[in-house]
Amino acid sequence: MGRVLLSFVVIGICILTVTAQTDREAQAEEVKTAVFAYPGKTDDVSLMLRSLVQLKGPIERIETDTFDLRFRTKGGKLVFQTIRYADVMYLRYGSTELNFIPPPDKKQHGSWTDINEVYPGTRIFIILEGDRGFEGWSNSVKGEKLIVLNDHANEAVEIERESVVAFYGLIGGYGGVKKNASKAAKGMAAGRDQLLGGIFVGAAALFGTIKSDGRPILIYSR
Repeated sequence: MGRVLLSFVVIGICILTVTAQTDREAQAEEVKTAVFAYPGKTDDVSLMLRSLVQLKGPIERIETDTFDLRFRTKGGKLVFQTIRYADVMYLRYGSTELNFIPPPDKKQHGSWTDINEVYPGTRIFIILEGDRGFEGWSNSVKGEKLIVLNDHANEAVEIERESVVAFYGLIGGYGGVKKNASKAAKGMAAGRDQLLGGIFVGAAALFGTIKSDGRPILIYSR
C-alpha cells in the first residue's frame, strides 16, 4: 500500500511540474509577442522579473529568446541587462500590460526550486506548518532545506521543506530595513514601490504578522 501511495504522489508531482512548465512557456510567448510589438525607445517598459527584481527603461535590442533593457541604477549608472522572456512576471508599457503574478492564496503553485530564482537579500515571508510565520531575507535552497537569513540578517536559519506551506517575496514597504541587509538591493532600479501599487489591496489580512509592510508575491506553495 505504501509503494502504491508513493507512486501516486510521484505521478502527481510530475503532472504539476509539466503543467507549470507549460504555463511558463505560454507566458514567455506572450511576453515575446508584447516585446516584438514594442513601439520604440521613447516608451519606458516597467518590468518585474521572477527574481523579484524590478526594472524600468527602454528596450534597446530584441532577439529570439531575449531582449536588452537600458536603465539607470539607484546610483545613476546607465546599464544594460539581457532578459529572457521566460523570466518576466510583469510587463507594462503604454496600454500594454502583462501580469502573471499569482493570487497570494493560490495552492500548489510553482516548484521548490523556484525559490532559488529570488534575488538574494530580498525580503521574504514564509508560512510554516502550525499557522506559524517567518519573516527574513532570502538566501538559497539546498536539497530539501531552505536556508534564509533571520529578521536582522545576521544569522542563517535552516528550514525543512516539509515545514514550508508557502514562500513569498515582499516588494515595497521595507519598514525598518536593517542597513546590512539592504545592501543586497544596491544597484537595482529605482521606483520599486510604484510598479505594482494597489495590486494586493485586501490581501493584507492574510499576512497580519508582516512587519515590513511589503506586498507579498507568491513564489511557491503546496
